[in-house]
Amino acid sequence: MTDTVVMVTPNLPLRGLYDDLREHHPDIVLIGDARSAGGDRRRPPRRQASSRSAFMTASAMTEAPAGRAGSIDAPFWAGLAAGELRLQRCAACREWTWPPQWRCGACGSWEMDWETVPMTGWVHTFARTWHPFTPEMQGRTPFVTLLVDLPQAGGARLIGQLVGPEVGLAIGAAVEGVIEPPDRANPLAALRWKLAAAAPAGAGR
Repeated sequence: MTDTVVMVTPNLPLRGLYDDLREHHPDIVLIGDARSAGGDRRRPPRRQASSRSAFMTASAMTEAPAGRAGSIDAPFWAGLAAGELRLQRCAACREWTWPPQWRCGACGSWEMDWETVPMTGWVHTFARTWHPFTPEMQGRTPFVTLLVDLPQAGGARLIGQLVGPEVGLAIGAAVEGVIEPPDRANPLAALRWKLAAAAPAGAGR
């Protein structure tokens, strides 16, 4: 079994979470676990490099770069590759979770599923960008980025670039998801949004 290294913030009051981590993942090594009165922050002895590492904050844990096998969001990218939108949902209390988490924030369950949801929603807010922040965006500005509310997924909100005409763009406008296949600049499929035909502003709310 490979070791899982979990980095924690010293003196962070997460004793219950530490116990749960040790119970479900007995192979973990906690770094910066300040349980003693003196808050011992010394690193444990150097160990053989692990093939799997995890980094934990107070709200979430992520493992690998987006889309890589074993990363917490790998099912999302696999869904896009298959032409579907998949989001995380707790198997115990059925609460939707986005961005994905290792553990349900509502009930504490470690059993997290991924379910296919319709690629429809409404514009929660949007922003227009004029500056090309990456070389790939040269010649592709200005562009509009949407924050889309998904009512079929408990109101989870996803970010994506708007494609197609902007006629009717407004907060509350209905949108439909479009999956853009990977290319040389973007090795992963991407979720884009287009305005739904003849959908009046506010129809999605």
